[in-house]
Parts: sequence; C-alpha cells; structure tokens
Amino acid sequence: MTISQPPIEELIEKVKDGDSQACRHLYDRYSKAMYNTAIRITGNKADAEDVLQESFAAAFMEIAGFAGRSSFGAWLRQIVVFKSIGVLKRKE
Repeated sequence: MTISQPPIEELIEKVKDGDSQACRHLYDRYSKAMYNTAIRITGNKADAEDVLQESFAAAFMEIAGFAGRSSFGAWLRQIVVFKSIGVLKRKE
C-alpha cells in the first residue's frame, strides 16, 4: 500500500508557513535523488550525507526565495550541486 503525498505546491506553501511535517514530506520525496547527486559529485558517502543535510537545511531556510520558475527538484538540485562543489574545493 502506498501513501499519497500532497501536491508539491501545497507542501512548499506549508514549509513557508513553518510546517515541519511538510518539511519531512519534501525530504522523503527528494532525499534519495539528492543524495545520489551529491555522491556522484563528492565520491564519498560521508561527504554526500553532509551535503544532503546542509542542502535541505539551506533549502528550508531559503524556501521563501523559491519563485517557482523551475521545479522544486531542480532548485534543490542546484543547491546540492553548489554545496557538493564547495566540499571538493575545501579539500583541495
């Protein structure tokens, strides 16, 4: 049995209003794909896990800046990519 999740637009509005349950739904929906992006870039599980947590924290803090010009997944992926590159730069 699958549990249906609310539409992404509804979740984003709830996150903007401070709903922690909506944050959890977004995390559950996107964490696997974002982790896969981070691990491809960093090449390291621990770094990818750190990037994942930092990226979601940043996204939730800056969710008011999400204007909907792209999908939420694309916006979040951009954050993950930038944070992953930051990890690589710090290791140089």
